[in-house]
Amino acid sequence: EATPGQDPHVAYFDASVAVAPLSFRRWQQADRIAPLGMHGHTRLLSDVFTDHHLPPHHKQLLWVVTDATGQILWVPGLIQSDYAKITSSTKNVLKVTC
Repeated sequence: EATPGQDPHVAYFDASVAVAPLSFRRWQQADRIAPLGMHGHTRLLSDVFTDHHLPPHHKQLLWVVTDATGQILWVPGLIQSDYAKITSSTKNVLKVTC
């Protein structure tokens, strides 16, 4: 079994924080994410894509994973949110693979 952070196509979330059901959708221009380690500060996904030097045609192919509240949890293969991250108080882990 992979450990968190090893595989860019697997993400782990605190199941008591991420509200089910999770959904996959295409990213939208105003989407924001609170990247891991930024302690809740958010960034526009378009800025994250620019930081990763993604060409415009590649950006249009990206998906985001959201919880039932619309909170962006993950852009598979690229960035995970600080929201619903695994902590020392996590009791149940939700593993998402794409």
